Amino acid sequence: MSLRGRRDADRAGPGAARLLCVGALDAALSEELGAMSGVEVEARELAAGLAWLGGDSGDAPVSAVLVAGAAASRAVAQRWEATRAAWSVAFVFLVDRAAVPGLVELAATDPQVFIIDAACGAPERTQTIALVLRNATLTRRAAALSILRDVRVPRRSVSAARQPGVPPRGDGRRRAGEDALTGLTGRRGLHARLAAELNLVATRAGYEFALLVVDLDRFKVVNDSFGSNRADALLVDVGQRIQDTVRASDLVCRIGADEFGVILSDVRDQRQVTAVAQRLASNPAILVAPDGRSLPVTLAIGAVVTRAGTGQEPDDVLRKASLALTVAKARRGARFELFDPDAHARNLVELDLEPQILRAIREEEFSLYHQAVVSLADGRVHGFEALLRWHHPKLGLVAPGAFIPMLESSGLIEPLGEWVIDRACRDLEVLQRVRPTAPVFLNLNISHRQLLREGFAARMIAHVRAASIDPRLLGVELTETTMIDDFQVVGANVAALREAGMRVFVDDFGVGYSSLSSLSRLPVDVLKIDRSFVAGMASGRRDVALVSKIVELGHVLDLPVVAEGVETAAEVAAVVAAGCDYAQGYHFHRPAPLAEATAMLRTEPVFSRVAGPRMIGATSAFS
Repeated sequence: MSLRGRRDADRAGPGAARLLCVGALDAALSEELGAMSGVEVEARELAAGLAWLGGDSGDAPVSAVLVAGAAASRAVAQRWEATRAAWSVAFVFLVDRAAVPGLVELAATDPQVFIIDAACGAPERTQTIALVLRNATLTRRAAALSILRDVRVPRRSVSAARQPGVPPRGDGRRRAGEDALTGLTGRRGLHARLAAELNLVATRAGYEFALLVVDLDRFKVVNDSFGSNRADALLVDVGQRIQDTVRASDLVCRIGADEFGVILSDVRDQRQVTAVAQRLASNPAILVAPDGRSLPVTLAIGAVVTRAGTGQEPDDVLRKASLALTVAKARRGARFELFDPDAHARNLVELDLEPQILRAIREEEFSLYHQAVVSLADGRVHGFEALLRWHHPKLGLVAPGAFIPMLESSGLIEPLGEWVIDRACRDLEVLQRVRPTAPVFLNLNISHRQLLREGFAARMIAHVRAASIDPRLLGVELTETTMIDDFQVVGANVAALREAGMRVFVDDFGVGYSSLSSLSRLPVDVLKIDRSFVAGMASGRRDVALVSKIVELGHVLDLPVVAEGVETAAEVAAVVAAGCDYAQGYHFHRPAPLAEATAMLRTEPVFSRVAGPRMIGATSAFS
């Protein structure tokens, strides 16, 4: 029987497999091939092999051709168009890829061309050849076959995906670590491949790889609503779609109930990774409902690119990709997120957060920085806003935006808030001693969660009395939304603080959802205009008009007005022209430790302007 043209599709099966070897076979490879069960091996020298491929084959059928060595591989590649026109069998090249120009591109375009790196060991060589032979009569799409076409590192090279409940081909025994449903490598195989890829990163200059973690949206709903059979079929379909999207040299694994891992080896840059992810996200799996409807199931994908200098372990790579997946899942529809180191830093902080916070308080890792509030009337510093900072032993100085939201959601803002109040009272004692003749106020930010606790005001008042400070010089900054939500409890705490002599600053005024209507009933003493309005004053007439009206409104209600986020001389001029009483921002002073704040009090004034707006201090708003 001649194999010219298309092979006989019925002539399959490992028991009838015949392998033609062309080129130089060393003793070790000959022994490996001879030990393969159910395989008839015929070896030909290069000249005889090329003649056989060129037409001198008679009727002897073969299942696949193994081309061994650089010389044979180059010769076959040079005759490839004529060879492929005559033969449709699989070709396996055992060679150093770099020795044959164009071979990698050939394997990428022809689904029946496979490359085994000459440096690979016996298990990878024989496993790949055996699985090529096993599926010799199957087309890649029809059999849902995903086969490694470029074997470079030890890995599980082939997996025939199957319908739920159908055992794998061969002897019916599942390989160790293989997922029983999809036939894909499991989590253990992923870890092994990650270790191999990290070794290549460490030993091969410029080598990079990527890990993608793919998650099915609402899989639990699918399973509960349509049953496990349809859910299983969906998982098989998704696994196959992923395999059809990536290269044969990449690895696809099932690593969770509805999660898949994908290792993209030897990537050029992040754009290549993004392109793969976008192809996956734009090709949703289809769930066929019992009533016949086709329902698309979208994917969320997180990815990380690993390169030299990272010094990571497999778990580190997987953790980073999972963090990116968490960010992606927070969005709607098909979406993809590439790992962001800043997000990873926030994740490190959040991990085991409670003992970290408690340890940080005990080890004095937290501190208060102070930013000056400057009078636009006399140019002097009249007070400071206390801002929390965390000197993390691993991450360095962590800004509050990276950990305050986590503290709020976890409830840990309360024990840390107690520390902040105590520290602020002690810092205010120091500021009072530096300038006893012209008292200086100190504001601290109070969270919504703190104000929702009954008795919060009583505890804060106790701190003030224990420190022997003038309560009129301690201010609390609250947002409009904080004061309006749950007004009964919040209002009671705020009223108690004011009754004790403390002043209430409305922070970020102008961005709340009921600013004007709420002013008449909110117990407030000072307005702080949000920095977004100040930033727009230098270039926008609308923001100038808005700030002017806010100042006018504040003065009608006898409330001093502070402009926040003043960073340039032009912004200083704008807020002065609008009638603001005070300003704070980088133009005057960046947040700094207490020692720098006290030094600033000794070197004022920091601003010169002759005018006479209201003053926040012991003689006016704080009197």
